[in-house]
Amino acid sequence: TEVLSYLRQSAQEGDLLMIVGAGDVERIGQEINAYPIEPATTNAYFAQLSAIFTPDEVLLRAAEPLARHTFYRAGGVADVYAEPKSIAALSALSLFCQKNEIPLQVIGSGSNTWFSDLGLPGVLCMLKGECFEQYERTGNTVTVGAGLPGAVLLDKLEADGLSGLEFMHGIP
Repeated sequence: TEVLSYLRQSAQEGDLLMIVGAGDVERIGQEINAYPIEPATTNAYFAQLSAIFTPDEVLLRAAEPLARHTFYRAGGVADVYAEPKSIAALSALSLFCQKNEIPLQVIGSGSNTWFSDLGLPGVLCMLKGECFEQYERTGNTVTVGAGLPGAVLLDKLEADGLSGLEFMHGIP
């Protein structure tokens, strides 16, 4: 069932499917012959979100490969990829998904993030851009946006004479 779900989400025109294995893997071929895989099309979540948000508010893409957005370049396909352009747009996106029972996963810059090759149902919301990369210091307290890369944070802390997170060096 998982293999068929993955293939139905990620298959593209011109793909060659070869099934090799032991046991009952022939069932995958039988199922595909009975119900052929059609190339991925725009999904219902994407249609709903596109009707609500403009590209200036939230960048949206349907059937987006997750590997494009993670440090380790791994993962299947997200039903919808979303990049809000402001905190207000993030709030509106989150509220809309909650009210419409659309699964929503929010990540920073994609560091230390792994996704299944089976993909991600719903919306992957990535926090990119200035509004999610803020760095504010008040005394010895630092507030950082979820989209600020760790290496940039460490450089800013060093420039401000703050220490304690050096162990993070090299961690994406």
